[in-house]
Amino acid sequence: MEVIDHIAARLKSHAFLAEVQGDKEGFIPGRAAGSISLQDVLAAFRSTDLEAALGTTSPELATLIKDLEDARQARIGAITIAELMPK
Repeated sequence: MEVIDHIAARLKSHAFLAEVQGDKEGFIPGRAAGSISLQDVLAAFRSTDLEAALGTTSPELATLIKDLEDARQARIGAITIAELMPK
């Protein structure tokens, strides 16, 4: 449950998920799937790791991390969650 709570909190903090309370409790999408890019979702979970790594690594590793991040962004930058949903 702790892991699920952590993931849900991260998704809520980026407005990908909204919590519903009342007669029924749970979660709903925070916004339309077509307005959420895959890059945004992945960045929400990777940014802390990258920021920590950039502060404690060699310049060579920092350059490698940046190059990988640039390549990832170029590959998935325009893909939305809606595009990944089954049709």
